[in-house]
Amino acid sequence: AVETAPAEQWKDRALSERDPQTSIEALLALSRLGDKSLQPQIIRALGKFQISGLDESLQLQKARAIEVCLARMGTPGPETEQAKAIVGELSPLYPAHSAQMNRELCQILLALQAPDAVSRTMKLLTGASTQEEQITYAVALRTITTGWTPELRTQYFAWFNKTQAKDYAAKHIDFVTKWFAEAGRPYADGSSFPRFIGNFHVDAEKTLAAPEKTALAEVLNAFAPPAAKNAKKAAAKARTVLIKEYTMADLEPQLPKVAKGRSFARGKEAFESAQCLACHRFGNEGGTSGPDMTSVATRFTRRDILESIVLPSKVISEQFQNTDLKLKNGDLLTGRILEETPDKIVMMQNGLKPDDKTTVNKADVVKRTASKLSPMPEGLINYFKPPEILDMLAYIESGGRADHPAFAK
Repeated sequence: AVETAPAEQWKDRALSERDPQTSIEALLALSRLGDKSLQPQIIRALGKFQISGLDESLQLQKARAIEVCLARMGTPGPETEQAKAIVGELSPLYPAHSAQMNRELCQILLALQAPDAVSRTMKLLTGASTQEEQITYAVALRTITTGWTPELRTQYFAWFNKTQAKDYAAKHIDFVTKWFAEAGRPYADGSSFPRFIGNFHVDAEKTLAAPEKTALAEVLNAFAPPAAKNAKKAAAKARTVLIKEYTMADLEPQLPKVAKGRSFARGKEAFESAQCLACHRFGNEGGTSGPDMTSVATRFTRRDILESIVLPSKVISEQFQNTDLKLKNGDLLTGRILEETPDKIVMMQNGLKPDDKTTVNKADVVKRTASKLSPMPEGLINYFKPPEILDMLAYIESGGRADHPAFAK
């Protein structure tokens, strides 16, 4: 309500308010709407209420007000009066007793280049048991350029490699796992998660000078970009012996058999050998060029799922539809557009080979249309025997759960 009025009408009251709750709320509003020249006054006004004397709810609100002030009005240099005041007040509390408070403190203290902020945050990163906490600290550290030692740098980039290890099993915050339990499915990171982690790694690597990259070459090279890892895994399992070119008429009568007596292990192996993970997210694995398949059985019938595999081009989601580019020389390129600039188009033509990209000059493009051919190749199940296909359908319906009724003895 305060923000609907011009800041000039209420800024003086906000700066002089004596009630902690009211003051912090008003100063947050002033940080959002006030002139940047007010930043020193806002920081001094917030300093009237020492954070150590507030309850945790107000501590979090004050930290948030400081963050917005720095984000909207600029981050003062470490030698400025404003930075020293904030660091002097907040640094003794870091690390705090709660993950919520540490989340706010790490962002502020790292931005202000507080002494030991990097080492303290790294200690929290390596000691955090939940994935959510770890990502909080990893993201906050990724663009920080000061306060590092070679040892800390190595520890930081080793965290990215740990997230790719088979034995990496970070816990999750209770309310997160509860959401998944109530939805009736196991926890899964989501289709974009690997890409986000890869982008964080890219951001962090950009802060390194050439000598640092050389010194950290071993730990940097140990990180595999998600797309390359998924494609390599799929290629390693791909079948090469043709069994039969299946039609819906061949398999549809057998669909009732999917409901019971299936093999989880054989279904999982067939799913991976059919190269599904190269493009689709399933649980905590897979690519992102196709739709997430973890809960596909909650949205489509068994017959629909089979039809999408046997006849992938019959129904194509607009979200994952390929594009046809007709060139001046008569060539026709079909694929997914990854990047577009005023001059060029970068396209992925084969979802099973995400690292193979084609760059086209826009001046060479005569016509652009939505492709009627699915990105998913036809015939992926033609290398499997019918029982394996039924096991794979059961595996898809299970969402990756070995305790699904279809696998009961």
